[in-house]
Amino acid sequence: MIHEAPDILHKLLTRKYAVEGTISREDIKSADIDVLARSILRLTRAVVKKVDTRIYDILTDSQTPVSIGTGAASAPWDVAAATIVGDIMSGVQTIQESDYDTSNYIIAMNPKNNKDMITYFIDTKGSSIPGFSSEQMNKSIITGLLGGRVIVSNNVAADSVFIGLPATAVTWKSFEDIHVETENLMGKGTRIAIWENGEAILTDPNASYLITNTDT
Repeated sequence: MIHEAPDILHKLLTRKYAVEGTISREDIKSADIDVLARSILRLTRAVVKKVDTRIYDILTDSQTPVSIGTGAASAPWDVAAATIVGDIMSGVQTIQESDYDTSNYIIAMNPKNNKDMITYFIDTKGSSIPGFSSEQMNKSIITGLLGGRVIVSNNVAADSVFIGLPATAVTWKSFEDIHVETENLMGKGTRIAIWENGEAILTDPNASYLITNTDT
């Protein structure tokens, strides 16, 4: 039983992220661009996307927080009554109360919530401040006043915004780095297989916080 434990643990932690594609011989021969190289790049990005999505799911308890910190937005971010600064700082405060250094924390949101935040600072609040611009908003409000760095990603689910320290909260356990194999299909073309093996582990849930109900 003692000797079997590492194998059992390995099976539990290992997860494969893979994509495949086939390019016809005619496309390879006739294209003006390097179709094979571009296809490998496109498929590699698809694997990276799968890995990033998995990491984000672990980071946020699959957007249904149980282990990590969470709180609902005081009002949706796309309405005039929104208090975005307060929502963000509530998350930062929760993380700080668990004795984490938040000097380099991340604010991750999808494109829609990013638009809502910029509209809020520029149109709703910034209109009353002479000379206030989107560049100043990013520098003075986000990185200056709030001290965070904004990441816009489609991995962030609708109706939520992540606050926290991803590199602290989650550890990526890699079993096999991203790997590319090609196979010549005689008279037909080339098959491409790309994969990566690993798993994300939530090691510090108190370094992760999810704001919910950010959309109307």
